[in-house]
Amino acid sequence: QAACAYVNLGLLLHQTGAEEEARAARESCLAEWEAAGQRLVESFARERLGFVHEALGDLASARASYEAALAVRREIRYPMGVAASPVTLAALDAREGHAERARPRLDEALSVCAEHGLKAVAVGARAAAVLKDDSYAEGEPDRVVLFVALKAERDGKPVFHETWAMDAWG
Repeated sequence: QAACAYVNLGLLLHQTGAEEEARAARESCLAEWEAAGQRLVESFARERLGFVHEALGDLASARASYEAALAVRREIRYPMGVAASPVTLAALDAREGHAERARPRLDEALSVCAEHGLKAVAVGARAAAVLKDDSYAEGEPDRVVLFVALKAERDGKPVFHETWAMDAWG
């Protein structure tokens, strides 16, 4: 129960911009999940702690948290997390101006998605790749990229499944 309370408290504090307090709550949450031996939830706690570090401008700690989350996800063989974590790390690489490190991470994410049939994470990786490959020159404003997926099922089987990409120009 304490870990769940720390999860909610950390989220609330992060959303309200109280990042130092959010960091403390997320660290407590991580300690609770580690003590309980809940490795999957621990990986999410590590990732969320990375988000707080990033918001605080501590990119080295953010990277360490994201890489620790990825290591746990690889250890427990959690494909969705093994695909998602490189996307998070690639975004951090791009933020730090290291596009040369971002691309192999995105390729890794797409590879894991293809291997395990994980379309949702692949869409996120595609979005990051589009932003990287088609970015504007320095000083130009950012663009919006939106991916929309529509899936219709009948009797539990997909009868329609499409994904569209749109930027600010449609």
